[in-house]
Amino acid sequence: MVMEMYAIPQVKLEGRPPKPLKSAPDAEEGAEGWVKLLDMQLNGIVSSRVRHVIKRFLKRIGFKDVVVEHEPDRNPLMLRLVAVGYAERPVTRDQVRKVQYLRSTVDEVLREAYVRAGHSSKADPEKLRLKLAEMEPSLRKVYYAA
Repeated sequence: MVMEMYAIPQVKLEGRPPKPLKSAPDAEEGAEGWVKLLDMQLNGIVSSRVRHVIKRFLKRIGFKDVVVEHEPDRNPLMLRLVAVGYAERPVTRDQVRKVQYLRSTVDEVLREAYVRAGHSSKADPEKLRLKLAEMEPSLRKVYYAA
């Protein structure tokens, strides 16, 4: 009788992102469910603001339950920045194009930070937000005060 009162709720495992995140299939046209949207090798941890801008962009283009995290890499001196999201409907060609734009823009901003400061952790979230706003105008709204 006491056991019935404290029954452990059953958790639906399909609703959780895959662990490790990099094990999710790539976002290709027609893919559904959990898809990998970004997977980059880094030499340091990027700021939470950069990850937040990436997450906002991915939510705006139609992915749900977006997770942007760092994961260990095979090389002990490096990390991976991985983003996964849930596609309720099949991924469209336009979404694939926007994800490719995100990958190239994040890579460009991280390279600039590496050249300027010698470390990708110094990436400028405002520069990333403004570049992504060219593709997704709703990112023009500033969430952070300088």
